[in-house]
Amino acid sequence: MGPATVVELRGEIDILTAPVVRRHSQHLAEPEAVLLIDLRPVTFFDCSGLEVLLDAHLQAVMGRARLEVVCDNARILDLMTTTRTRTLFQPTATLAEALAGQSALPVDRAVGARAVPCQRSCRAPSRR
Repeated sequence: MGPATVVELRGEIDILTAPVVRRHSQHLAEPEAVLLIDLRPVTFFDCSGLEVLLDAHLQAVMGRARLEVVCDNARILDLMTTTRTRTLFQPTATLAEALAGQSALPVDRAVGARAVPCQRSCRAPSRR
């Protein structure tokens, strides 16, 4: 496989934010490359987030790429186990473990489920 594109998600990935994440991550899987999605900074993740991962996996497979997931959150891992997707994603606990043998491209950050370039930052919308 070729280089890796790292996408770090932050904040809540739910029914409101999942479409934004999906839209921004749709075309990131390059042929013969690795798309790595880092879920460690995610504070909430439901079935909508799982659907985003399934879509990313499909896009990666269709583009002859590979999806890697980094996750150390027990609740997200339990959701993957319950839905029988943990064996599909085979999440690793660390970025280093997922990148072993890969050359990483710049990280795309999705703060509050909004993908933004590294040099910019934004805050998750508050739910008050």
